[in-house]
Amino acid sequence: MREIIDRDRTFWGRLKNKFNGEKPDRILVDGGMLIQLFEVSKQTCPYTLTPNHQYTIPYSDLFELYRKLSLVLAPEKTVRLDDLS
Repeated sequence: MREIIDRDRTFWGRLKNKFNGEKPDRILVDGGMLIQLFEVSKQTCPYTLTPNHQYTIPYSDLFELYRKLSLVLAPEKTVRLDDLS
């Protein structure tokens, strides 16, 4: 992902990303992995997922899903913003 973001900073890099179908704000994720992430984080998926499909989702959505997953699996290791003040 970092390579795609770095390439997007130049004209030729953006052109290469466009031809390769890569987007710096989206990531390709396997449906099976998304289903497991939603199940383990005890969330309901807002849409229907098929395990053998691949989905292009915003990177920020995947980050938020991992953040919620970490709250479920290891709440004692999660830094809360209200604890920092």
